[in-house]
Amino acid sequence: MIDASLKHRLRAPALTEALEQAEAQLPMDAETQAFKGNMFHLVRHLFERHNVDQAQTVAQDVIAMCHGMVDAAITAGERDFDAISSLLRRAAINYVASTAE
Repeated sequence: MIDASLKHRLRAPALTEALEQAEAQLPMDAETQAFKGNMFHLVRHLFERHNVDQAQTVAQDVIAMCHGMVDAAITAGERDFDAISSLLRRAAINYVASTAE
C-alpha cells in the first residue's frame, strides 16, 4: 500500500501538491471521502488481522505519519522512490512495533 500510494504521488509531484492544497481548502466530495474511508478500513483490517492493539488508532496514526512524511519529501524535492519507500516502511514498522510495548 505504501508503494502504490508513493508511486501515485511521485508520478506528478507538482500536481499532487496543488491538489493537496486545494483539498485542504475545499470540502471533500463523496468519491474522495469514500476512497479515504476505504484506505483507512483496509489498513485497520490489516492491523486487526495481525492482532495490533488499538488497531483503529494505530491505522489513523500510520496513515497520517506516512502522508506527512511523503509531503515533506516531495516538498524537499526528493524523488528517489526506493529511499522514500524504505524510510516509510521503517517508520511504519517501528511505530507499530512500539505500540505493542
